[in-house]
Amino acid sequence: MLRYMLYETNGERFAVSKEIEYLNNYVELQQLRFSDDVTVQVTMENSDSNCTIEPMLLIPFVENAFKHGIGLVKDPYIKISLQVKEQYLYFQVINNYSRDNTSKDNNSGIGLANVRNRLQLLYGNQYTLNIQDNGEVYNASLKLALSC
Repeated sequence: MLRYMLYETNGERFAVSKEIEYLNNYVELQQLRFSDDVTVQVTMENSDSNCTIEPMLLIPFVENAFKHGIGLVKDPYIKISLQVKEQYLYFQVINNYSRDNTSKDNNSGIGLANVRNRLQLLYGNQYTLNIQDNGEVYNASLKLALSC
């Protein structure tokens, strides 16, 4: 994972399959860490292996789900789905969380702001990001036009 972050993400777009591999590795690492404390459901489908994406674009959503969806949450769950279909990437992360969780650090919220900025700079009007937060469940959905 470290090699991927340091050496393989040198600013060029690369195969979506590499991003999927990184996401899967991150989830596996977190599952080792939290074991049975959280239910994690991951679905990844890549029907077009020629499509490319900017590196490290999706991981902040998954990191946030683990950061905020664990702890004081009753029956925590995280659902991650990614589908590449007809030159579009559909990505969704859903997790429950507790409003009572006061463990947020001073930098809380900066990751999502950075992702929004990166999406705007790199993809312009070629994406749709929807965030829904009802105070108990957080749902981030991204539709992204890919280069294929």
